[in-house]
Amino acid sequence: MTEQNKNKKEEPEKAGNGVSEDSPALSVEAYARTLYEEGEELEKQRQFEEAAQKYLLSGMAGDPDGVYGYAKSLYMGWTGKTDLETAHELFLILRARGHQKSACFFLGLYEEQGLLGKPDYPKAIDYYHEGGLNGDYRSYRQLGRIYAEGKITKENPEMAYHNFMMAAAIGDPISVTNMAVYVEEGYGVEQNLEWAVKLYKLAADAGELNAIEALERLGVIDGEEEKGERIDP
Repeated sequence: MTEQNKNKKEEPEKAGNGVSEDSPALSVEAYARTLYEEGEELEKQRQFEEAAQKYLLSGMAGDPDGVYGYAKSLYMGWTGKTDLETAHELFLILRARGHQKSACFFLGLYEEQGLLGKPDYPKAIDYYHEGGLNGDYRSYRQLGRIYAEGKITKENPEMAYHNFMMAAAIGDPISVTNMAVYVEEGYGVEQNLEWAVKLYKLAADAGELNAIEALERLGVIDGEEEKGERIDP
């Protein structure tokens, strides 16, 4: 080897994507996460078809939240048409991979509503319970509704209140309002108007319109105060 070649600084090898290994670049995981967050923002702006595309790309890049977002998009028909079968498969995959929090609520809906066959109410309840145990307040709220309505299982106000309480404990303002209704009426729990008002106020602070209306009805606030929005289930 000549002296000139010895002293020549070696250039870094190029990575397979044509970018120098020394160059700062998003990891695949970070890129997938960015796509998911872009999808979330588009969903908030109600640009659902664009959001679905971002979720699909995120899922393809390995982000399980992207898979969930795309499954939800197929379920809701945000891709231009509803595809319940594919969405169901994706929810099952998520659950099998340990993402029960995101998947079990929708799997419960499939079984409760019989979206791909006959309703299976015990299985729906099992899915909701599993979702709740993994931190999904929608699942606990759905269980509360089931026990409150008594349509697919015996009406049980104590169990309804318990599940609303569990949902409220992990951040669901709608369930806080539901708790307040039960406490105000003494339904499934000891009646306590003072505690009910505190619960209504807590939910109202989160913008839950039903709670604000309850406070107006009870004379705690007047109807001229600025109202929030009714929070969708």
